[in-house]
Amino acid sequence: MARLGRLERPTSGSGAQHSPYKLSVFMRVLPYYCAQIVPSDIVALDGGNMQTGNIYKHGKWWVLRYRKTVLVNGHPKRQRIVKKLHLVDDQHRSEGSVRELADKILAPLNAGAAPESVDTVGRYLEDVFLPYIKTSKDFQPSTAAGYHHQFNLIKRQEQFCKLPIHKVSTGDVHDVLQAIASEKARGQRSLKNARNFLSGAFKFAVNKRLIPINPVQGVITPKGTRPSKTHAYTLDEIYTLLDVLHEEPAHTLCLTAALSGLSQSELVALKWDDIVNGEINVKRGVWHGKISKTKTAAREESLPLLSVVHDALEAHKARNGYHEWVFHGETGEPLRMDNFNARVIRPTLKEAKIPWHGWHAFRRGLASNLRDLGADPKVAQAILRHANVRTTLDFYTKVRPEQRTEAMNKLQTAFKRGQRTFEKRKAS
Repeated sequence: MARLGRLERPTSGSGAQHSPYKLSVFMRVLPYYCAQIVPSDIVALDGGNMQTGNIYKHGKWWVLRYRKTVLVNGHPKRQRIVKKLHLVDDQHRSEGSVRELADKILAPLNAGAAPESVDTVGRYLEDVFLPYIKTSKDFQPSTAAGYHHQFNLIKRQEQFCKLPIHKVSTGDVHDVLQAIASEKARGQRSLKNARNFLSGAFKFAVNKRLIPINPVQGVITPKGTRPSKTHAYTLDEIYTLLDVLHEEPAHTLCLTAALSGLSQSELVALKWDDIVNGEINVKRGVWHGKISKTKTAAREESLPLLSVVHDALEAHKARNGYHEWVFHGETGEPLRMDNFNARVIRPTLKEAKIPWHGWHAFRRGLASNLRDLGADPKVAQAILRHANVRTTLDFYTKVRPEQRTEAMNKLQTAFKRGQRTFEKRKAS
């Protein structure tokens, strides 16, 4: 460190109050002496001190050296940064001539910007975001499983996963979605799910101050294939299923699903204590053995228990004995529906040559069957516990082919009748 002389600010007396020249010299020289005492490339990100960096010549270039905090695997780490400012030329011969360029680089740090993350996208998703999803109580197990599926799609895009997270642009996100869409024919919903996964991941990074903005904002989702048609079980189809699925608990499960409005996760989460005074009190869900809250607050409601379902459940209890869970496996834990479908439901229906449309087809069937019986759409919404009646009408209530034919036949009858009336009026 250079040996320092003594610097004194003019004090009262000796005409100091009448010497603006001495004061201006003092203010000019002060930064130089401070720079000798405290090296200029020392950075205080949290202490509120302004960083000036260290400007020096390196060959033909003016160079700025400074330090900043970056995040590696989510943990802060000090890093020395060296950046070229400008070539040494006639207009840039002194440190002062490039000071403005240096100040622009240092401005975000001096403004208190969050430290950047040097994590790659792949490392951040796998080591930071997915563990958060897994342990957070804000996400349903089914949502967490879906996010893991989306991560498996993303991680195949190696170039994207190797990008530093703070350098990802909107264009990069668009490109990776295009790459996923090009791998194979994917539905629009699948591509939207991939986009939503990345949006959620980068939103979490913004909230943790790992990056300043979410690069997914403004991304246009590529066009996917048309979604396949969903099915709603008719009453006749339900009779056929129950006739073939006579093995228990398959028969009682399907009957309860068809006539209650419960979803698959709510069915296996049902406890005997939830059935009280002719009602089913929905309190929880179970997904792949994991117990969780219901999908939404609106789903935690009481449903009317029809006598035909009540009788079937009582017979099921008599055969099975009392357990905590209404539908359980050999271990006494809630039934694992994926295994049960593979072992019982699908093989039985395949042998009988009856298509299986999944458990959700029972909920769509309930909405459609209630509509056919003249029930108000709001009633179906209340039983299915949708937040909005548009969801019930647009995605659950199905118009069957025979209903379209019947409606068009009525139109034809009205048209012919009106045509005859018109011809009679014209002839008279």
